[in-house]
Amino acid sequence: MDDPRFIFLVIKVSNCVPLGMQKVKQVLQKVTYPTWAIIIFVLFVYFYTKELYSISDFGIFYLAVQDFWQGIDIYTKLYTDCNCWHYFYSPFFALSFSSIMTWLSVESASWVWKFVNLILLYRNWVLFAQYYDLKVLNKKDIRYWSLITFIGGLFLIYLNLHNNQMTIFIVWSIFESIRLINNGDEWLGSLILAVGINFKILPIILIPYLLYRGNFSSTWKTLLWFVVLLFIPALFVGFEYNNLLLDKWWGLINPLNKEHNLDVSEKGLTSITTLIPVLFIENYTWDTAFSWSRHIVDLSEKTVVIMVQLARIVIVLYMFYFLRTKVLVAEKIKIKMMWELSYLLIAGVLIFPHQQQYAFYLVFPAIVYVVYAIILEIKVKPRSKFVWGPVLVVMFLLISSEFYFGNFHAFIRYVKLLTYGTLFLIVVLSYLKPDRVLKNIKFLKGRI
Repeated sequence: MDDPRFIFLVIKVSNCVPLGMQKVKQVLQKVTYPTWAIIIFVLFVYFYTKELYSISDFGIFYLAVQDFWQGIDIYTKLYTDCNCWHYFYSPFFALSFSSIMTWLSVESASWVWKFVNLILLYRNWVLFAQYYDLKVLNKKDIRYWSLITFIGGLFLIYLNLHNNQMTIFIVWSIFESIRLINNGDEWLGSLILAVGINFKILPIILIPYLLYRGNFSSTWKTLLWFVVLLFIPALFVGFEYNNLLLDKWWGLINPLNKEHNLDVSEKGLTSITTLIPVLFIENYTWDTAFSWSRHIVDLSEKTVVIMVQLARIVIVLYMFYFLRTKVLVAEKIKIKMMWELSYLLIAGVLIFPHQQQYAFYLVFPAIVYVVYAIILEIKVKPRSKFVWGPVLVVMFLLISSEFYFGNFHAFIRYVKLLTYGTLFLIVVLSYLKPDRVLKNIKFLKGRI
């Protein structure tokens, strides 16, 4: 399934347009997933025409990199015109992005990163597809699988491209590292995973997963790389300044901070640490644009903090519903591994604090799995489309309603529909167990 030509995908497609549709068809036939090739091309055209000068969050990264080389404390300083946004990424992130941010203008640097995100978006699909048996799907099924998945996750994809964010890269680092580790290239796989953890701590959830699966070798290699990456910037800016930055960075992202248990400092925050406080503390229903209150009952902050921690524990413990094989035994069946990883990423984005809406691209692998499983359900029992069709509609409306009903985006964000959609996705994912999928695959292969 691995398509080495994905790097040149957008260039190929864009170059073939003047040659006519026949040439386009010939090029697409050489690409493993032509539907996603077209999707990437459409996104390329849109973002490089309609949003060419959109910088958004990338402006924070850009300014922080400039300050990094001037010895300024990039974690205490607030960025953008409003002086109200923190830089949350690591010192190594600032060093890594210096190559495109030091020599290019902020607009040009954002164009480069947007292009990289488009390439990684396609690459992620290639990595996801390796977990599925595609022999039971015809070309039409694969086209539906691609399009329905894209429609369901369009809002999450748009947010990352519009804001020039890092979540597409983070998902790539997780699945690329898993692929390399499973193929025996542990040092490179561990390095990529360590980079993902260093950039945005959330991929650290893979460490206990690797330990559970008995992969001790890649675990210690990842931790070793992680420590090395922490101190690489010191070679360029000095140990004293690097140590200062590491201390300030930890002070900002420390999950024990009070504000990370009652995570309501920004309207766009969407994880469990935000949903529970706005439901049970009246003072956090501070959006005066709506007279309707979100909160159910007013409880003390101490009680709500306990509720948040209990919710986190439940989400973590529910992972054992998905980890059905023995401890310290590697999972060999790919569809089961994808089921596990899908929930693991959902759990991560729900329990980690300060998760903006764009971070919910982490649930995209679960959407891919669910749509694949539902297509098989319908192929085996065609009348089940009257059940699964509405399920998909409800799930996608909850997850992407802000995109499809833009005029109501403020209210949709206010009530946290994306969080409810993610919880609903967990229910559907839990029902569509791999054994059920494998049973349908066996049935369909018997008809071929």
